[in-house]
Amino acid sequence: MSVSPHDLRPYQIEAIASIEREWENDKRSTLLVLATGLGKTTVFSEMARRERDRGGRTLVLAHRTELVTQAARSLEATSLTTQIESGSQRASLLQWPIAETVVATVQTLKGRRLAKWPRDHFAR
Repeated sequence: MSVSPHDLRPYQIEAIASIEREWENDKRSTLLVLATGLGKTTVFSEMARRERDRGGRTLVLAHRTELVTQAARSLEATSLTTQIESGSQRASLLQWPIAETVVATVQTLKGRRLAKWPRDHFAR
């Protein structure tokens, strides 16, 4: 089941609008803070869907494997092609269709594993 704008809560719609305003002002680092259970995953899934609709790809980083799995499920529920780069799992630049989103752990995506991705591969 994908998220539609009608499924978003007013504060999530406001958060998305704030993020988009930051991106319009060329802010490369934008932080969203929401308490547990308020839908950070829903918000970034919607942002990734919008980026896909603009022709871009998104990288999502998490600190724990459980969060990577949760994020991947949420992104796939938003009809986004998603791959995981974590531990023994490797996302591929060559797999067709090329993933619109890649979810990775911060600990995994460094050094050679980070270097395999072209600097401009992800829009966000």
